[in-house]
Amino acid sequence: MPRKVQTRFEGSGASKFGIFSFIVLFFRELELHRRFQKVPFKLGRNAVFKIEDRCLLLLAKFVLGIQRIYHLKPQLSTELRIVKLLGLKRLPGKDVLYTFLRNLGKKGVQALKRIKEELYQEHGACDPKAEKVLDIDMSTISTEAKKRKGAVPGKN
Repeated sequence: MPRKVQTRFEGSGASKFGIFSFIVLFFRELELHRRFQKVPFKLGRNAVFKIEDRCLLLLAKFVLGIQRIYHLKPQLSTELRIVKLLGLKRLPGKDVLYTFLRNLGKKGVQALKRIKEELYQEHGACDPKAEKVLDIDMSTISTEAKKRKGAVPGKN
């Protein structure tokens, strides 16, 4: 049964990343937090950020369109709602994420590949007619037939 989702934007508290609340619901539906706990990585005794928090934050970075890790803190410093939606109390510094990626190792990469394969097996073979796509910004351009004589790229 589909869930009902509601997003509200009120006054100056509106976020430029407002659609991210839907994406977090999708992350929860896929149980990414639980899945990322399986990634083998040795943390220090006093580590504040867990492995699954680091993985989710890196994934959120790509989804939000933030190009570099060092852009995370400046762009999300005013977006505390996003940090809370991810289950974090605060944003980690860039060194935490760079160190995580640098020291992930072969076993960590293999664990991430297994997670990807699990997700694909569970959700990748879904009936494509049952899935709906919502293009919010209408920037997708169809260029399927641009090499045909007289064809013009069309908007999606």
